[in-house]
Amino acid sequence: MVERRKQGREDEVSAFGLSPFRDSLYRALWIATLFSYIGAAMYDVGASWLMTSLAPNPLFVSLITTASTLPIFLFALPSGALSDIFDRRNILLITCGYMFTVSIILGMLTLLGVTTPSFLLILTFALGAGTTMIRTPIISTMSALVSRSEMPAALTLSAVASNIGRAVGPTVGGFIVAAIAPWAVFFLNSASFIAMIIVLSKLPRKSQAQTLLPPENIIGAIRAQIRYVRHSQAAHVLMVRAGLFTLCSSALLSLLPLLAKHELRLDSTGFGLLLGS
Repeated sequence: MVERRKQGREDEVSAFGLSPFRDSLYRALWIATLFSYIGAAMYDVGASWLMTSLAPNPLFVSLITTASTLPIFLFALPSGALSDIFDRRNILLITCGYMFTVSIILGMLTLLGVTTPSFLLILTFALGAGTTMIRTPIISTMSALVSRSEMPAALTLSAVASNIGRAVGPTVGGFIVAAIAPWAVFFLNSASFIAMIIVLSKLPRKSQAQTLLPPENIIGAIRAQIRYVRHSQAAHVLMVRAGLFTLCSSALLSLLPLLAKHELRLDSTGFGLLLGS
């Protein structure tokens, strides 16, 4: 009877696509990733709202969006190449440590009142580069923790975590900026990387496969990616759709802080709710 009940619960979990959560490492990494997504969304609110005070003009405020998204264009291909060649666990640990340091520096500068528009843009770009370096290996790492049959569910749950972060993070970030200050959001964002580092340190190391082939270099891996995209019709369609969507959404998001503050007369809490809706 107990065995049947246990099997029934497992079947129910699988039916709802939650079977990857049965793996404790996947579950812990998913939770840490969720907090990381929330922290990143909180940072976007804090940085954008801070810029409306440091340099309240459309150019500088819109450059926050540019600084956070430009690294995707610059470093997406190298990120994929590195995650294919080197141990993803080490890449993630190094990148999370780097992003923790950048977030702490920005939090301290803002707390001391010495943050300038240039510093804010440079550190936002630095965090954007780290985010780009994390995206590819984190998805592959989470997928490797589950069986092949559970991989679609694992990928879906990764997308769910991202969407929850985008919905919850701006609201929480706006409230914290209004209640305390932007520096508090920056410090909380750095705390999310501590959780990631703790969980990642528990993951098993990648075993070195024995092969007679020469090791692939980064340039060769990037060329292989470009060659694949060039000959893939499906990739062409995805790139066009993603490019058009990003172009339109970025134009709106880049000026939303000024619109919320000066036209709609909202505080940071209202801006966070507007961004998360």
